Amino acid sequence: MIEEALVKHLEENFGMYILVGLSLLIGTVTGAAAVLILGQGEEVKLVAYVDDLLNQIANSLPVPGSLLYQAAWQGIREVGVLYLLGLTVIGAPFVLVAIFTRGFILGFTVAFLVQEKALVGILLALVSILPPNLLRLPAVFLAGILSVSFSLSLWRGRTSGIFTRELITYSLSMAGLGVLVTLSGLVEGYLIPPLLKFMLNV
Repeated sequence: MIEEALVKHLEENFGMYILVGLSLLIGTVTGAAAVLILGQGEEVKLVAYVDDLLNQIANSLPVPGSLLYQAAWQGIREVGVLYLLGLTVIGAPFVLVAIFTRGFILGFTVAFLVQEKALVGILLALVSILPPNLLRLPAVFLAGILSVSFSLSLWRGRTSGIFTRELITYSLSMAGLGVLVTLSGLVEGYLIPPLLKFMLNV
């Protein structure tokens, strides 16, 4: 039953997967390329900011609850924006822009760390960026697909009323993805700071 539903979902939304995936990929590549054209002033400021942040983590751990709140709220807000865009007939292009932006930030952050910190930057990316994004990135990706799909359904007139089964399914699915990004906040708040502190003090 579940397999049939998944196969049906993939068949009906294969184009959405390609479209959202391309938006994420192009955003990531563009973000990585943007590091190469940073002005010297901006680069110096960013390096100083990163070094200051790493020094703070190395000397004292941030409050986990505060990090959890910030990370979870950021993820929930991101999924929430995608959910609201999906409820509008013209939301699909803005969803793709949001996914592109997410890819841009990810690509820029990883490329900047690697360029400025070399091997240490790779380790920083693996320790601080990879773990939460194992949950958050798929959640945002799926939220983008669901949002574009529902928005296009509205545009095509496939949903007949505001309390239709499609709307309920869409809302529950996005709520589930909201839970997933909250879990990524747990990883970011409680797992990453001690890992970073250990790595920076080795």
